[in-house]
Amino acid sequence: GNVLVHLLPPALTFSYDPWEIDHSNLVTIHPDFVEFQNLELVKGREKISISMFGDDSPELRLTDFSLGSLEQLFATDTVVGGTANADIRFHDPLGNLAVEGSLMIDNLLLYDFEAGRLDVSQFDYTKDTVDVTLALQGTKQDILVKGVWIAADSVSPLFAELKINSLNLSELNYLLEDYISDAKGDLTGDIIISGRASDPQVSGNQAFKEAGMGIDFLSNYFSLGTEAITIENNVYRFDGFKIRNKQNQSATINGSINLGDLSNAYSDLVVKTDNMVIMNSTRKENDILFGLLKAQAEVEAKGEMKNIRLNANVTIDKSTDVTFIFPDNLALDNNEGVVRYKKFDPSMRPDEDISKSTAFFSMESFRNVRSRIEVQSGARFNLFFDNSGDNFLDAALEGSINYRQVQDNTEISGMFQVEEGVLHYGIPMV
Repeated sequence: GNVLVHLLPPALTFSYDPWEIDHSNLVTIHPDFVEFQNLELVKGREKISISMFGDDSPELRLTDFSLGSLEQLFATDTVVGGTANADIRFHDPLGNLAVEGSLMIDNLLLYDFEAGRLDVSQFDYTKDTVDVTLALQGTKQDILVKGVWIAADSVSPLFAELKINSLNLSELNYLLEDYISDAKGDLTGDIIISGRASDPQVSGNQAFKEAGMGIDFLSNYFSLGTEAITIENNVYRFDGFKIRNKQNQSATINGSINLGDLSNAYSDLVVKTDNMVIMNSTRKENDILFGLLKAQAEVEAKGEMKNIRLNANVTIDKSTDVTFIFPDNLALDNNEGVVRYKKFDPSMRPDEDISKSTAFFSMESFRNVRSRIEVQSGARFNLFFDNSGDNFLDAALEGSINYRQVQDNTEISGMFQVEEGVLHYGIPMV
């Protein structure tokens, strides 16, 4: 038999608010289909209606529907907001379901991210095919996506086009607020994704327009200008890609990265820099490593990420003045009962707690490294061996070191000359 459902108007409450509904509303569940009659919910300008299209196809319509109502209904924090208008048809919902329709959301809000208008102008779904066209337009982005998935095509069931007319990088200031600042400029691009979902092929191009951002822990600003990246079958190519710091000194990237297998990406990159300021920070930006670091480098990275070969030649400029404070897990233990002759308290450093630790980069993934580091006369290094501030080395160095690691075998050679400085370390009394 059939099942009849009737919603009682006086008792109807949706998302904590009363909604009006026609007294003659009725939902009839037949063995083969579902039938809706006069099912329209209204609250002010908001409407939710389900009616019949043709013989057995329910049609859902949303008119000025506030997505905030879903938040109240499911008692969740603010995840999504906006005003939705939709027209969606469900063919054969109790059999071989097929869905078609359109959806538009104005003033779309995702958490605190203002996304603008989402326009899904076309959406078709069957058990064998998905076809969608959507656009996201706002004050900071203009993106168009067209895609189709055909299950019957075993070779290349997926084909999608992504056109980035404009994507403002200032959104990164919110998404990565702990790491960057003053991101600006735009990203544009045309991307085609094809193949199987488990092994997609990506081709196209991406370009920056007057782009740049500040890296907080380096306390330096880097500009990407109008540089571009080309993509061919998952290979991202850099051809003279320049990054400039705020002193207008540059690093140039040439080569490629193959992201076809994300679990084991392959790189073939060469990075060459001017004698450039990389870091010019205080302890406020990074409580472990800070100061002025100026260097010229040529770095080659080649091979699979899990076994990458890294060759580097670095010359540290004489103007460098860097402080490194050993984190708690690497600090030399403080000695009790020692005679202390002097305490290093440089005026350049503010009185702050230096006990907190900060995560920094690990070299464990580099098992094949060949490098030479040359330090020019006058470069200064300050090392605090623990967080007390009592045990330290403050020295101006000159010299070079060769570091080589192949698998688990490490070779270090070279010599540094201490031109002048102070070493203070507490020695236990005997």
